[in-house]
Amino acid sequence: MDSHTFAQAWLESEGLFGKDSDYGGMLGKAALEVVDFMAKQGHTGGSMFALMEILKAFYDAYNDPVHPIWVSYWNSDKGKALVYQFGGKEDGDAFLQRLNSEQHVPKPGPIAKPALPPMPNPTPEQIEDPTFLAIWNAIKSWDVNVPEHYVGYCGATGSHVILIFDALKAIDN
Repeated sequence: MDSHTFAQAWLESEGLFGKDSDYGGMLGKAALEVVDFMAKQGHTGGSMFALMEILKAFYDAYNDPVHPIWVSYWNSDKGKALVYQFGGKEDGDAFLQRLNSEQHVPKPGPIAKPALPPMPNPTPEQIEDPTFLAIWNAIKSWDVNVPEHYVGYCGATGSHVILIFDALKAIDN
């Protein structure tokens, strides 16, 4: 089952398309569009999970009004102009004084991990090899995880076959 079909069934089962759900079903539609967009970019289980962690960390920071990026913005000429436009000079000055006098500790973001090596790609010759085909027929319906190369699970691909293929070839040598 592809991610769109699963997401649509899950969103429907959670009632997120209903007119009585939050935002009248718009969140379900928006979530499905995001799933489709991420799939179009080629994300699968592993990279989709990692991307979601990054996006969550971004929105946590974006919604934190005292994040250092926001503090820097509010102290810029453009930010101050908005503060004064909406709060007036007196309230704007009080806001900026309060903002700059507090100790701001940003929330921790995702822990940066070292880049993982890319998955190997099979050559045209390997794809025709009977061993490759036998491995593919055995794993093609599996969800797999290769933590040495990515985070999370995804459907088996030719790259997964090559990892097994190469390990078997190493035994023969």
